[in-house]
Amino acid sequence: MFLIPLIIYIAMLIFALPKPNLDILWYIIISLISIFMGFILSVLFHELGHGVLGHFAKYRLLSFKFLMFEIFYDDSEKIHFKINPINSVVLGQCLMLPPKGKKNKVKRFYLYNAGGLVFSYLWSIILLVLFLISNTYLRWMWMGMMLINVFLILNNSHYTEGGINDRCNAVMVKK
Repeated sequence: MFLIPLIIYIAMLIFALPKPNLDILWYIIISLISIFMGFILSVLFHELGHGVLGHFAKYRLLSFKFLMFEIFYDDSEKIHFKINPINSVVLGQCLMLPPKGKKNKVKRFYLYNAGGLVFSYLWSIILLVLFLISNTYLRWMWMGMMLINVFLILNNSHYTEGGINDRCNAVMVKK
């Protein structure tokens, strides 16, 4: 998954953009750091989007996972914080329960589900602004982050039969 944006980004650094006075090794190091940081921050913004729009949809937070960190509620509604470095297969997850009753059930689900993509788009706009106002060296980092974020947006908004992403969830509810 990382290979495609990394190849595109390195090709852009080498061929398409005006080069700062850096060696090719620095281009590659900046690229790797940007792609890694971009991926991590994109996942965080995406999951925060589910949480914020889910809250507006009157959903109740069950758990919020990011990397090896988890915030969750137990049966008695107490909030807990857990660090689990071994079981961190899921990079990010915001699990919420819909409100009881059927009023606006589908609209609420769409709002909660769209939160990830809405915040991902907002993150792209922030990265674009940072790219436009930054000096040459920071521009490489913002561009790498923006590239991975756009790649994740496209991946998460593309429908595939039997797929598991936000778009597939929305189509499943529609059926």
